[in-house]
Amino acid sequence: MTAKRNRMGVGLKWALPTAAYFILAVPAHFIAYPKFVISQVSFATSLVVGALFVAAGVSMYLTALVSLRKGLRSGGLVTHRLYAIMRHPLYASSIFFIIPGVALAFRSWLLLPMPVVAYVACRVVLPAEENELLKRHGERFSRYMQSTNALFPTRPQRLHGRAAVTRRKD
Repeated sequence: MTAKRNRMGVGLKWALPTAAYFILAVPAHFIAYPKFVISQVSFATSLVVGALFVAAGVSMYLTALVSLRKGLRSGGLVTHRLYAIMRHPLYASSIFFIIPGVALAFRSWLLLPMPVVAYVACRVVLPAEENELLKRHGERFSRYMQSTNALFPTRPQRLHGRAAVTRRKD
């Protein structure tokens, strides 16, 4: 039997460069204030749009987390709900919604590249997690990888009007 899977996956490994970027960019923004302020958009608009992004991301994150926790308890491969359209919705929610929302809320040009830093860092470390999942779940995960994108939503494959991704019974 394989070793118990790390419940955090590679999340911390891609989050560290993102956090380091944030820790460097925020003081630089305030030291050089108002040089890096996105002045084309009002503070209120930027804050509202940023908050909406963060709210959408947190909602997506929590939805995926509930599915993942149930799957981890059973030891199965989670391929339903958000996992039916992307393999890593926890990471995607952070990279595409939460981090950009924070950058917009700060209204800083220095923070706008932060989602790119997060995406690149995630793509660098993601193969380690996927290799672990391949070892654990074999051909089932291999088929899942072929039919579902890692971070960008994929339209679920249809077979006779039903999703091709195997669904767990709760």
